[in-house]
Amino acid sequence: MRDALQARLMADVPDLRINGAVGSRLAGSLHVSTPHLPGEAVVAQLWGRIAVSTGAACQSGVPGPSHVLAAMGLPDWVKEGAVRIGLGRFNTEAEIEEAGDLLTAALGAVNPARKYA
Repeated sequence: MRDALQARLMADVPDLRINGAVGSRLAGSLHVSTPHLPGEAVVAQLWGRIAVSTGAACQSGVPGPSHVLAAMGLPDWVKEGAVRIGLGRFNTEAEIEEAGDLLTAALGAVNPARKYA
């Protein structure tokens, strides 16, 4: 289901970046970045609707960019536009489809001309 959600977001959200090694990720985790707006703006739109965060899983509740992304030396837009999406083993296909709709709206509801450096 993570891969289906990823494919949907990649098709629907311009300039979306998948973070992490594609071949060695947790099945229930999808980490993306968008250059269009801060991840915290996306999380604010989706709060209480789907499981999203801007920080690293090991720093739950700590606002701001992931210290892991910072340590990797990634560009500022990747760190600032990062969103971690959690999927559970009991999620249904309908829930993943709804999450795709919500995420596409949140990630795509921006001015594509405005990009972070």
